[in-house]
Amino acid sequence: MQQSQKIGTLSSPVLAQISELLKRGEAKGSVRPGLDPLTLCFMRVAHAQFHISNRHTFSAIFSVDIGAAEWMERYDTETREMLRSYLAAPGRRPDG
Repeated sequence: MQQSQKIGTLSSPVLAQISELLKRGEAKGSVRPGLDPLTLCFMRVAHAQFHISNRHTFSAIFSVDIGAAEWMERYDTETREMLRSYLAAPGRRPDG
């Protein structure tokens, strides 16, 4: 991947889009200033994928089926709430 001529052009639009969304949110006063688009991208990918790729291990360790629909729905709701809180400008309540 390090020697690929195309890898940067495949992923760079994502960071540009996230950056633009952050700037628009900052301008409206709804997003806290100074967030790094790459960090936000990594956080979102981790929250979307990590529990799935480790589902069997975590289910065994914690004796809970984290692949169950109820668990996945709760995780999705709580993850979205956490990200909204992280993104919210100081003094603003995140939207529901």
